Amino acid sequence: DTRFFFSIVDDASINIDGGETVEYKWITPIDALRENKNGTMAFLPPQFYVLSLLSKYSDVDGLIHHFKNVAPPTPILPHSVGFENNVLSLCYPGDEEHPEYPGKAGDRRRLHCTMPMGSGGYRYEDNLASRL
Repeated sequence: DTRFFFSIVDDASINIDGGETVEYKWITPIDALRENKNGTMAFLPPQFYVLSLLSKYSDVDGLIHHFKNVAPPTPILPHSVGFENNVLSLCYPGDEEHPEYPGKAGDRRRLHCTMPMGSGGYRYEDNLASRL
């Protein structure tokens, strides 16, 4: 299991360990998604998914307000729903085809990943975003 946390900090000391962390920079989720699309920042589907969710908020206060007022989060648990034309499609909780946390008919929460994975070839499909 992987867990993501967020926090407000005035100053932070980052430890570059040469393994899990090889470099860092502070940017907004939208900028990170843009860099991924341009091929200058690679990350895998879980990071793309979480950054896509975070990008819906214009500031930290809105994000904190949302998460203080919702039930505990549902696990991400991506599930493959197809591989066609070199694109892997993953569904997430709330999608009509998710095996553990299905949505209603027509509900879509998917990440389409062009191979090779992490190359910036992602397309996020979410018609549930207004319900976040």
